[in-house]
Amino acid sequence: MSNAREPATRKSSVLWLPLFVSVLAMCILAVTLVARLAVAKREGASALDIALLLAIVIGVPVVIVAGTLMFYIVRTERRTAALRSAAPESFIAQIVTSPSTVRPLDQYANEVNGRPTRVGSTSYLTLVVDEVSIRIFGGSKKPRELESFPTSTLVRVEIGTEISGVRVVPCIALNLQDGAHSARISILLVSFVHGIPRFVRGDALNAALDDLRRASIPASQIDSRASR
Repeated sequence: MSNAREPATRKSSVLWLPLFVSVLAMCILAVTLVARLAVAKREGASALDIALLLAIVIGVPVVIVAGTLMFYIVRTERRTAALRSAAPESFIAQIVTSPSTVRPLDQYANEVNGRPTRVGSTSYLTLVVDEVSIRIFGGSKKPRELESFPTSTLVRVEIGTEISGVRVVPCIALNLQDGAHSARISILLVSFVHGIPRFVRGDALNAALDDLRRASIPASQIDSRASR
């Protein structure tokens, strides 16, 4: 009988907490300001006063959401920079997770490590691959390892597709095999353009795939290939 536990119900990423608080605050603020707008209109407020209230109703929620997003982007950029400085020869990329990408990762971690994965289901994280291990990090300037598997379990890596929300997006598919246990882990690479997260696609994704393959090959194998 296997000792592996059933995959745990995914814990919510910390990303959801500030977003939930932000949305709740936006709703309360919107209701309050709309009520104030109605009162101001009845009291004969000027068009300028009404326009100012409308600007606040629209602008404050936008600032809250943009600020929350920038907070996570800055954390991701700092973490990735720290990892690149510590391991310049490794393949290092910024990724985003979703429930559909974490589900097989969680099941595989249960099977081979005997515990659920610590990777959140909606997070901006950093992937690090070298000839020894495949690791996923969270944190900021001091990266925190959330998951790790030996690179020797990587049997194939290829371009695939994955569902993220309502979209089908290209991904890098890591096919892992550890004894009787196997998994296909979809990795969604992202870049930040002017503060906006975008999925890595096309030639950039193909180049990342080549870099990952090279980083995962032991140096001894590279030397033996070069000598042929």
